[in-house]
Amino acid sequence: MHCLICYKHLQPDTTWSTLFTSAEKQICADCESQFERLIEVSNHHCQICMRPLKESLNLCGDCFAWRERLDGRDPLKRNMSIFTYNEFMKEIMTLFKYRGDYELIYVFKEEIKQTFVSLKDFAIVPIPLSEERFNERGFNQAEAIASLAGEKILNLLKRTSSEKQSKKTKQERIFFNKSI
Repeated sequence: MHCLICYKHLQPDTTWSTLFTSAEKQICADCESQFERLIEVSNHHCQICMRPLKESLNLCGDCFAWRERLDGRDPLKRNMSIFTYNEFMKEIMTLFKYRGDYELIYVFKEEIKQTFVSLKDFAIVPIPLSEERFNERGFNQAEAIASLAGEKILNLLKRTSSEKQSKKTKQERIFFNKSI
């Protein structure tokens, strides 16, 4: 078996837990060490988006602005993030989303399952892709990640534009029409 990221040969550890489970490592220790868990980066996080905060605040500036802009009726109650979006994670997401390396999804399987075990009263609602983007990639990356939780996925949202979000500025991404 090889690391799904760097393709190094994986030497499975023989421990008591590996003798009684079928869970196999998907990545090598070197690659695993490059993922920064949010919980290890900062003690303070935005209660909505999980962005690390330097102070003991409840909301980051962006989430506070969204709450103000929507008069307190923001439909996003909470976003769960496990890892920081560091350079390594950017590389992985580029390979996964834009190069179609679907197998990389399994790198996150155990962490996502563990995260959802602790949650109650939640809904998994992946962001839909435009038909054009779906045809380019062959899969919806948000839905693929959501499927790892092993919970029911609700497809409640509809894509109204085919514009790429990655080509927009931050201001363009957060601008919205209040009449929607």
